[in-house]
Amino acid sequence: MIRKITRNIFTEQHDKHGHIEQYHRAIKQACNIERFQVRSKTAIRNHLFAAIYAYMQFQKLSAMSLINNCYSVQRNLFNEVIAAFIGTFMPTIAHLNPEFRSVFNA
Repeated sequence: MIRKITRNIFTEQHDKHGHIEQYHRAIKQACNIERFQVRSKTAIRNHLFAAIYAYMQFQKLSAMSLINNCYSVQRNLFNEVIAAFIGTFMPTIAHLNPEFRSVFNA
């Protein structure tokens, strides 16, 4: 028996597929589930648990309207640290600026 697919059924299934794709993209890109340098079974399980837990926290913060999306959090995560580093490092590099002297012919 062939079941006829209506536009509503197609749209519903397509939306479910889109949510699954968003989940996979977020857990890979924002939670770094694929990037780990461990080999033991326990460490791998801990990493996977932490990545999934991070995703859940992102979803919770998003549902509470505290963040727009998980990518903005990742993008802005180290801005303050980088600004502090530049602020402390910049005053000490004045010696790197070139000193121009007038040219003379010998």
